[in-house]
Amino acid sequence: GRTVCLVLDLRMARLGGLAALERARALVPDMPAVLMSGYPGEQGPDGRLPDRTRFLAKPFTATALARAVADMLGELPR
Repeated sequence: GRTVCLVLDLRMARLGGLAALERARALVPDMPAVLMSGYPGEQGPDGRLPDRTRFLAKPFTATALARAVADMLGELPR
């Protein structure tokens, strides 16, 4: 099987990143994710992120994004 890592913005037009992640995890509970935002200090309603999630502040480099995704995929149980 293939492993997937969601990459979502916390602020999206119709469904925010946390809500989209919640829906995805209803189907695949252990799905890792990288959440991003360009708003300083924004990491979720209480300042904490869900488990198996990394935060990436905008702007970021392609290398930083690749590293964050690789880190999340490396956290999966084998």
